[in-house]
Amino acid sequence: MQPTATRHTGSNPFQRVRLWYALLIIVAGIFIIRAFYLQVIRHSYYKQAAINSQLKEYEIPAERGVIEAYDGAETVPIVLNETRYTLFADPQYIEKSEEVAKLIAGAIGGDAAQYKQMMDQDTRYAVLAKKLTKEQKEKVDALDLLGVGTRETPIRVYPQKELAAQILGFVNDEGLGKYGVEQYLDDVLKGKPGQLKAITDAKGVPLVANNDNIIQEPEAGKRVLLTVDISMQKQLEDILKKGVQRARSKSGSALIINPNTGEVKAMANYPSYSPAEFFKEKDAAVFMNNAVSSPLEVGSIMKPLTVAAALDTNSVSRNQTYFDPGFFTIDDATVKNVEEVSGSAQRSVSDVLTYSLNTGATWLLMQMGGGEVNEKARTTWHTYMTDHYRLGKN
Repeated sequence: MQPTATRHTGSNPFQRVRLWYALLIIVAGIFIIRAFYLQVIRHSYYKQAAINSQLKEYEIPAERGVIEAYDGAETVPIVLNETRYTLFADPQYIEKSEEVAKLIAGAIGGDAAQYKQMMDQDTRYAVLAKKLTKEQKEKVDALDLLGVGTRETPIRVYPQKELAAQILGFVNDEGLGKYGVEQYLDDVLKGKPGQLKAITDAKGVPLVANNDNIIQEPEAGKRVLLTVDISMQKQLEDILKKGVQRARSKSGSALIINPNTGEVKAMANYPSYSPAEFFKEKDAAVFMNNAVSSPLEVGSIMKPLTVAAALDTNSVSRNQTYFDPGFFTIDDATVKNVEEVSGSAQRSVSDVLTYSLNTGATWLLMQMGGGEVNEKARTTWHTYMTDHYRLGKN
């Protein structure tokens, strides 16, 4: 019996090489295609994603407009801007917030626990302190803390201190004008803030020179010139303060107006405050400009207005005299004078102003009515108050 021959069926080594070679080509092709997809097709997307990871948005405050007033024939600034610094942090870069907080407190003062609380927030921009001086800023910069920086912030400066405080108002910590001109003309004064989208370095500090930054320049606020004369304002405030204290009153207001143009040359209120330190005031009533915002029953100021109306309507003449009985009865009211000038006497039109005669003002009103206080007298007087003197109108 012949033995059967066994046939060797092992694979060809050249086939295995070709198989591995094909697999390597396929894998390499996948990598090449993937690299092409990422680096060419999706290049812009991943570039922007990388930029966004380092991109921060900042608002560039606009310089607030200067407020000026007159000093005789010249104009001088009474509200200016001064550069201070805001201290901020990017908590993403801060690993040991407690340690950083203690370093900051040691440099500029303040509560380390509060700084830590701010840096532990889930945010990319935490304001730690405002209105730092240049010296404080330099102390913080010297610490070279990762994720902590400063930026310039303009604040309002009032070189005349309390002068015209209620006219001017103030700017709060949010940059909003409050009370007075600062609030009424806030849109004019505040300007338009700019925008900065800055690529930051590893410390979170903006690289301003980077080409990927997008900057919108801020627009400064406009200059405002008041009709107030600071010399008159100082004198009026001194006179008012002494008058209020002499009368043992709690408050008072006074103003000086140019009768030819209606320009307000001085407007004073007492008590007053310092606009730069508004936060120290406990009673917000001191911020009010009572000369224009607190309605009061008018007093003897109506007498010169009544004299002017009577003269203008030719109801009386400048040198005219009359017999003053010392009182007049109008309806169910009796009009009398103060004790010092009480009693009957022959009086003149100028006496009405010199002695502030209530009976004299009544007599003038009677002359405008043809000899009595009637509808004609009341209508004429009211017309002058509203249409000529513009009382109660803008």
